[in-house]
Amino acid sequence: MTKTPEYYSFHHIKGRILNSKDPAYKDYGGRGLNMDNRYLGKNGFTNFLKDVGKKPDKKMSIERIDNGKGYIRGNIRWATPREQARNRRSNHLLTFKGETKIVTEWAEKFGIKPKTLLQRINEYNWSTEKALTTPVRHTSRIFT
Repeated sequence: MTKTPEYYSFHHIKGRILNSKDPAYKDYGGRGLNMDNRYLGKNGFTNFLKDVGKKPDKKMSIERIDNGKGYIRGNIRWATPREQARNRRSNHLLTFKGETKIVTEWAEKFGIKPKTLLQRINEYNWSTEKALTTPVRHTSRIFT
């Protein structure tokens, strides 16, 4: 059998979920994440490939849609590096008008730097609404 990019992804998932000696185990299997039983048996890789399909682009990698759940059917997909970065556990989430997004997405939507948005909330103790909707003052410094 030729080892495809999809197979390597599958193999690495199994390692970080099932092998306590894998360097990434503590962040995956060690924190209780699991792998769908469909992926563990004789036809595990075949079932995995049916569920996620071929890797659409060499820059993409497998990700869990909900980071609180394991590598289970319906919770895995191929994602770009940008999508992966926006789906990290370490991202700060903000809810505004009933919608939850990461700080970076809100900052882009409102034309604010993420650092400025976090500063307004964490250092100045502004409400999410005030932090998002207050225009950024652009000051210029003229030196004479």
